[in-house]
Amino acid sequence: ACARFTSVAGIAAALCNTKAPVVAVSPLVGGKAIKGPTAKLMRELGVVPANAAIAAHYSSILDGLLIHSDDDAPEGIAVAAADIVMNTLGDRMRVARAALDLARAIGAP
Repeated sequence: ACARFTSVAGIAAALCNTKAPVVAVSPLVGGKAIKGPTAKLMRELGVVPANAAIAAHYSSILDGLLIHSDDDAPEGIAVAAADIVMNTLGDRMRVARAALDLARAIGAP
């Protein structure tokens, strides 16, 4: 199930085989990419830029998804919401803590 995520050698296998919860931070806020072309690429591929699409696409490797406070939570995955916009070191620390808190809440698979 994890075979489609093999563009970086060893990463997919490590994510699939870890006993630790795998948590991602959504690249979207309100359906728009925080940085980079994520939302544009999703639309070009015919995918609605939404957390549900991200959760579905990575369902074989993710245990949890950290989303922005005001965004809709996808179903079928553990979710936590926080301000995920990172401009300062303090912002990055806040998001890292929120991701770790989600991983702790999920526990070992």
